[in-house]
Amino acid sequence: MNDKLLVETAVLAGEIMLISGAEIFRVEDTIDHILRKAGRNTAEAIVFSTGIFASLNDPSIEAITVARRVTVRNTNLNRVYLVNDVSRKLCADLMTVEEAFERLKEIRKTVQFHKRLKDMGFVGVAVFFTLLLGGNARDCVAAAVTGAVLAVAMEISQKIRLNDFCANAFCAFLIALTTLFLERWGLPGIKSDIIIIGAIMPLVPGVIFTTAIRDTLNGDYASGTARIVEAVVIALAVAAGVGAGMGLYQWLAGGYFYMVIQTVGAFLAVISFSLILELPKKYLILSGTIGAVGWLLYLLVQAAAGSVIAAAFLSTLLVALFSHIAARVFKAPVTVFLVAGILPSVPGASIYRSVSYVISNDPVLSSHYLVETLQVSGAIAMAIFYYGFIVPIGKEEVKATDRWFFDLE
Repeated sequence: MNDKLLVETAVLAGEIMLISGAEIFRVEDTIDHILRKAGRNTAEAIVFSTGIFASLNDPSIEAITVARRVTVRNTNLNRVYLVNDVSRKLCADLMTVEEAFERLKEIRKTVQFHKRLKDMGFVGVAVFFTLLLGGNARDCVAAAVTGAVLAVAMEISQKIRLNDFCANAFCAFLIALTTLFLERWGLPGIKSDIIIIGAIMPLVPGVIFTTAIRDTLNGDYASGTARIVEAVVIALAVAAGVGAGMGLYQWLAGGYFYMVIQTVGAFLAVISFSLILELPKKYLILSGTIGAVGWLLYLLVQAAAGSVIAAAFLSTLLVALFSHIAARVFKAPVTVFLVAGILPSVPGASIYRSVSYVISNDPVLSSHYLVETLQVSGAIAMAIFYYGFIVPIGKEEVKATDRWFFDLE
């Protein structure tokens, strides 16, 4: 038996299962069963939510160790089933290692349902969950439109290679905005709340959360905790997207033109401050645009959630995203765009009020604005720091981003 091919086969099986949403204990068990078919003294497999380590050793052979990093997730229960079937046949000697390896390579590319059928699935989830939650025929029609918008948004997210956080926020944003516009101008009287709830169901991390609980109950606390955190982050992305969509709708429907004025002011303020910082002149307009877009999101989140901390965090996250993209495209330091872009969110007013109330002998208000200053500053710093965890910035990913976003290569 080719031990090296057996190890590669075991790791490939585990990789497909891990990417497809299988539990950690199931992945480890599958790899372990395949490795033990070699009959060697030592056969070990360690699986984390982001990587696989497998080793085969015996006094009669040189140790074989394979490590595989897993960076993508795409729930596909059919692939989990097919890999499990291959594993069973291999261990029962109904299939050779070579046949199993080739079959696994086929499974990795297997797509059971056509893309348009999946799009119909998004529409069906939105419609039938709306019906389940007490919606009527008009609500179901609106839900069908919202589900179609979700399908288009998912396709766009995949084409431009958005990470999970941004993709879920983007989809939730369009769901909320579409539903509220339908309620106002398309189908008056529909229940927008249950339609939004029904439409975001494909985005809710139910599979991830269930897998996390099962991993935890099986004693794999590290992987269980990691997946719970992943589920929380996705839930926050969905909530942020819905909140931003509702905020934008209120602005457009309610005539909040002051936001336009403030956004223009942010654009000009960033350019003016960039002159003081001696920003390269060819990037002045771009930096002003990044700062203005970030400030617009700040206003929308503040209007929807009523929290300057959430507004500062999400707006800085968006500025960091655009700053990194600009840095990659123009081959410039990210600081050139990031420092100027976050200027509108810096809590200068809170700092001034805190000092002003100290001078006015009002310790209560002074303490309030001091705490607000620290909280907003912390939110900005956390957003910049957190960006490195939700967006891959390695060389390979940079090239992929350049190709998909800007078609430079």
